[in-house]
Amino acid sequence: MIIAPNAIDGEVLGASSPVQMAIVSTIVRAHAWQDLLDKKQVESISDLAPDITLSLLNGEEPAGMSLTKLFTSFPELWEAQREKWGFPDPGIRTGTGSEGANEQRE
Repeated sequence: MIIAPNAIDGEVLGASSPVQMAIVSTIVRAHAWQDLLDKKQVESISDLAPDITLSLLNGEEPAGMSLTKLFTSFPELWEAQREKWGFPDPGIRTGTGSEGANEQRE
């Protein structure tokens, strides 16, 4: 459900102060994320491979990447995430030293 504010420009007649659009935007995003979690489209945003998270935070995602693509059939395994969305293999090797320490826990 989306509830539209009384005014688009932040001015609400009779209100003591303008609507804080940053707060409204954050609330809307929080509800959207909660909806994704509730529908089990993603267990948690923390399920993303660390190198994918870093690439997204640095604005280095592959061309055409979007939230819609990110959460449409979200792969569990990090390698499958990289392959599906076109992220490069970070070159992390497992089994060197502590077994599996650099790859997703199972």
